[in-house]
Amino acid sequence: MKRLFLTSATLLIYIFSFSQDKSKISLIPQPVSVEDGNGSFVFNNNTAIEITSADKDLNRVAGYLAEKLSRPTGYPVKVNQVNSFSGGNIHLRFSSKT
Repeated sequence: MKRLFLTSATLLIYIFSFSQDKSKISLIPQPVSVEDGNGSFVFNNNTAIEITSADKDLNRVAGYLAEKLSRPTGYPVKVNQVNSFSGGNIHLRFSSKT
């Protein structure tokens, strides 16, 4: 009986692990927009988080994200305030939509 239960539980876990929708990008908090493209994003020594505002809260969030990304990637992720976004970096901005 115990073996049947374990086999059934393992089978259910296996089935449910492959039934997830892979087409959606899951992020918390949910961004206003996400552009899904081809290719991949590669971290390197020049990777930065770009922000277009001197807003105190945006700087705090960008700094937190930079810290959280620097540890596992091994690269020093910087926060740069810019007038316009450039390619190859992470772009953060507040939206006026609520």
